[in-house]
Amino acid sequence: MGHLWRLLPADSRVPDHSIWEHLALTSAIATSFATGNVPALLHVSLGPVQSFIEQARTLSDLWAGSHLLSYLAWYAVKPIAEAFGPDVVIYPSLWGVPLVDVWLQNEKGIPLELPWWEMQSDANPLFRAALPNVFVALVPEKEGNAVLHRVQASVAKALDEIVQAMVQRLLEDAGEPLSEEKTNYLAVQVKEHLEGFPELKYALVPFSPITNGGESINPEGYQRLKELIGKFREIQEGKPSSFLDHPFWKVLEDKLEKKDSRCPGEWAISDVNTGFSVRYQPNPGSLYPALRELADDYLAMAKSVRDFNPQVHEGFRCDLCGERQWLSLPEEEHTRGVPPGKRRSANKTIWLRLEDKPIWGRKGEHLCGRCALKRFWPAYFSEQVARWQGGEEAGRRMHRFVVSTHTMALARDLQALEERWSKLDSEQKRAWEAIVQATEGVSPVALPRSLAVELQGKGEVERLVRRLPALLEEREEEKPSERQREILRQMTSLLGRSPERYYALILMDGDRMGQWVSGDPQVMIPLKKCWHSKLANYVQGLQGGLDLLNCPRPGSASHHQALSGALNTFALQVAPWVVEELFLGRLIYCGGDDLLAMVSVDDLLPCMFMLRCAFSGIFPTGDRNAVWSLYEQLKAIQDEMGAEGDVIARGYVRKGKSSILRVMGGRATASMGAVVAHHMSPLSSVLRQLRAAEKAAKSNGRNSFSIRILKRAGGALSYTARWGFGGINGSGPDVPYDPENFKSYSARERSPMSALFELRDALAIPGVSRRAVYNALVWLNGMPPNPEAGKLEPEEYQRMLEDLLAYQFKRQGMRSETFRKAGIHWEANEDPATRIAHTLVNVALGQCRPHTDRDGWRSVTEHLSHMLQVAEFLAREGRALGNSGKGGGQ
Repeated sequence: MGHLWRLLPADSRVPDHSIWEHLALTSAIATSFATGNVPALLHVSLGPVQSFIEQARTLSDLWAGSHLLSYLAWYAVKPIAEAFGPDVVIYPSLWGVPLVDVWLQNEKGIPLELPWWEMQSDANPLFRAALPNVFVALVPEKEGNAVLHRVQASVAKALDEIVQAMVQRLLEDAGEPLSEEKTNYLAVQVKEHLEGFPELKYALVPFSPITNGGESINPEGYQRLKELIGKFREIQEGKPSSFLDHPFWKVLEDKLEKKDSRCPGEWAISDVNTGFSVRYQPNPGSLYPALRELADDYLAMAKSVRDFNPQVHEGFRCDLCGERQWLSLPEEEHTRGVPPGKRRSANKTIWLRLEDKPIWGRKGEHLCGRCALKRFWPAYFSEQVARWQGGEEAGRRMHRFVVSTHTMALARDLQALEERWSKLDSEQKRAWEAIVQATEGVSPVALPRSLAVELQGKGEVERLVRRLPALLEEREEEKPSERQREILRQMTSLLGRSPERYYALILMDGDRMGQWVSGDPQVMIPLKKCWHSKLANYVQGLQGGLDLLNCPRPGSASHHQALSGALNTFALQVAPWVVEELFLGRLIYCGGDDLLAMVSVDDLLPCMFMLRCAFSGIFPTGDRNAVWSLYEQLKAIQDEMGAEGDVIARGYVRKGKSSILRVMGGRATASMGAVVAHHMSPLSSVLRQLRAAEKAAKSNGRNSFSIRILKRAGGALSYTARWGFGGINGSGPDVPYDPENFKSYSARERSPMSALFELRDALAIPGVSRRAVYNALVWLNGMPPNPEAGKLEPEEYQRMLEDLLAYQFKRQGMRSETFRKAGIHWEANEDPATRIAHTLVNVALGQCRPHTDRDGWRSVTEHLSHMLQVAEFLAREGRALGNSGKGGGQ
């Protein structure tokens, strides 16, 4: 079986979940029965999430906030896994989670072959935030309350250990004696600042009320369940329909040979020719989806109640969050009212004595307990990893834990330096030597993973590339020093252009995940497509069988586990592979369907496109010409595997010869927001814009992306569009996913992202002037926004816009000979200006015309204007492939 072993179906007649998920669920239920209990569904949430994570000044703060929450989420799950086994956790899947593997190996004595175990850098998967802030488990009902107490105690103990270690390190680094008075004084402040963090909310829903002692459903409990769900639906406007309204359950109710009018009894369909009957009696497990949605309702009710404990904070607040007073020693109480500019003339605070300690922050920064915890977390966790590995010293050598925004902005330039150093002329060699001398004694920084791997063993080049960003990050009153200006001049000489100053952030979130988990009929396929064809054909011939086959597949615990497994695979294996191996990027967190990553600007578009394709496991063939470099990367992977077939197709991703990974499938979609910002822009502001971009994508009907460009000099550009592929029938202008026909259907269409690719790369070609965009914008401003406004037929309107754009593109050098001089093949009888203009206008019309999700036309000219402006910015010198030599989307 080889690499197919993990995908072996539990039942070949219904191959929609693996044997491993089936066995895990069986084990979870058997655990409750073995203790003389029936199962109860436990749903737990840790928070707050966004408000805690986004209070960040640096990428290190951002990573620390998300990773710390993921760490505490494991300590919430850990007592349940220890008491009943990890199989009882239905969501998230714990299979292959690094923190869980450490627990199994170090604490449970189970030897595991972990290829990453000896890794001494933050490329170690332990440094990835891979667990979400919620979990669902099946626990013995009678032990439910005890389990909750253990969960709360475990999280509190883990947090207390971190606080104690932080207070001790704070005093040590400040040169203070470790007296009990000062230790307790700081610890009390920190605990006050952490009061209510993390906030644990939970719901515990037992199976016992609907269990009738055996395998049948209790009538009274079933009626009570219906009443409860009905009441929640009455007070929750817009809430999806209940499982009890699911077509599958309705078919069961309609065809039941009822033994009790209050409760489902035995259901049967029969062969009218032979008299043979297929009988089925719903059991309590059949109602798992109803109990799960009831648990969701109770959890939402619990989260709506906020505990509020007022606190008194005097004097100036924390320099990072601005909410709480900064930490101080007993003798420093009077300094809290001293303005920042006068603190040095007053008695020196503990924070001023920590200025030369890089883990605590910037010069003059004063932090509260909660923000100090984020600064301390990278050092604490690296030492924790070292202890797990058998020694602390290795952990203490990891000075940087997250790639800085400046390093990411320079990533492609640093790669270009590595590529050119052996081909330098005499003047460039002098510039190289000057940079080498300037970086002597400078501490190295963390690099994007793919670049770090590329540099391994390259001696002087590796040392220079690792030190150069640290030198350029030094600040003198937020302005470059003379030494930095000289280094920038030398880099310009080596690169032939100014170094890049912008980086990009990507925020992705799966669409309608609640509906997928609950098995909502709107997203599920009918049973006739879910079952093996022989079984479906047989049932279709039975009396009443067709009604059953046309029902959408209902939700179930096994379906929930299969989703958990797919999201686990994406978070732990697929997303890191795309962001950190295929591109110059860094994954900050990925909890399943939500992801935050940082990438270089010229890798932004291909990375977004690949993440979207890899999430669903589909690749639209109509975009092949525009994004051919991505196909080249996938082809190289395929050649390395020595196997036939696509790398991404039919809901699967093949990373290697022995790795076939199941992901969400083509019917599942994701929306994405992205922001391009200057590396000196305040991170908090960039994150707000990133959230706004993601919201804009969701507001565009989901299965969309939105890109925002924040210019350093002020002003912003944006472009929002649908992905154009994936999802279900009737999902707007996108090509819906049908496993049999998607390849041929998508070959006839172009997605907005591929059009953006093609336009960006065309504008980046030497000999093509970006003035074409500015001229086109002036003309578009005077055009009718859509065919209705211009009282034109759509075909006439399309020809008018295509002629306008093609004329401007051709005037500014977008000709076949220009492409051929740049080494890009173009058919002699094909005009690139005309073809690109046709693609842009066709995409804009498809995005703006009325469809099932929207009435009325949107502005086509505005859509084109936004696309042109974003493409022009991304095509500027040094950003697109034509200038950098590597990356996505030539």
